[in-house]
Amino acid sequence: MDNSLLFRFTKDAMDKLKIQKSTKTVYREKSACEWFVGLFNFQRRKYFLTTNAITLYSVISIGTGINNNYAYFDLIIGDLYEQMKKDGALLFFQRYINEKLNNSIIAKTDNKAVLGSMNDFIF
Repeated sequence: MDNSLLFRFTKDAMDKLKIQKSTKTVYREKSACEWFVGLFNFQRRKYFLTTNAITLYSVISIGTGINNNYAYFDLIIGDLYEQMKKDGALLFFQRYINEKLNNSIIAKTDNKAVLGSMNDFIF
């Protein structure tokens, strides 16, 4: 099992976080450590939708004031922890997220099926 978290950002999310456009597409089998990050607007505010590639477990985070990937990672780790705690999924957080926090990879999105599910969730 790979010892890293893989975050795949949509173009809109990459633009908001000022992630370089040259970020490569990373190919590897889907795993519980792979997350897709999208950005959407609701009532004139921006929100991040972070979705697991395997389970489609999703968390919505407010995007106000989040302008770089470091701020995003601080935000999402806290939001994932709180949501998984409420859902009784702390074991998943400990096994697949907490142990891999220091080794995160940023990549472009590549899976239209996961993005389609994210769009369905938003609308």
